[in-house]
Amino acid sequence: FNPTGASRTSTVDQDYNPINHSVFTNNSRDRWYNYALNAELRTQFDTTGRELVVTADYAKYWNITKQAFSTTKYNNENLITDQTFLTGDQGGVLNLFAGKADYTHPLKRDAKLEMGWKSSYVTSDNNVKFYNNLNDQLFFDTARSSHFLYSEIINAAYINFNKTIKKVTMQFGLRGEQTIADGKQMLNGQTFHRNYPLIFPTAFIDYKINEKHALNINMG
Repeated sequence: FNPTGASRTSTVDQDYNPINHSVFTNNSRDRWYNYALNAELRTQFDTTGRELVVTADYAKYWNITKQAFSTTKYNNENLITDQTFLTGDQGGVLNLFAGKADYTHPLKRDAKLEMGWKSSYVTSDNNVKFYNNLNDQLFFDTARSSHFLYSEIINAAYINFNKTIKKVTMQFGLRGEQTIADGKQMLNGQTFHRNYPLIFPTAFIDYKINEKHALNINMG
């Protein structure tokens, strides 16, 4: 899509007499692309409900944006007093990878065990470049520009135990995650690195009083 914009700003004195005015224009040309791939394997081992589900996902998003800005200032006699031109060249690429496996294992006496694993990997490259146009020569604008690289890996595993005893249904679970993230600002060399594990316990208890009422408590 090709958005355009124009605005006019007028300056007046305390008696609302015009002093000067300026005109700002913006013309852009945006192109956005994406595609995604998905695969799933589902295996049922027997009629008791033992099941394994494995999935893999990949998606890519990227964009190309060209921009042209102009600001023209006029005096009270409608003569040009100043004119500036700024061009923008913006691009970004985002890659998403994910894989997971979930296993369900029924137990005796209305009990069930669930466990699974998931890993995701994300990379992004955002490059925003601006140039001042002076006499048809482009000068890189470091104050407005940015080039940022980012990557993130998340590994997670969980296990849940579910059991029903007459009117009471209980579920207890534990999930662990590890996040590794890196970022770098290419223009000034600033970087950051994060690597931290997290543990998430959960508990859920539901008591069915009758067909219309129930009490439950959960913690997470």
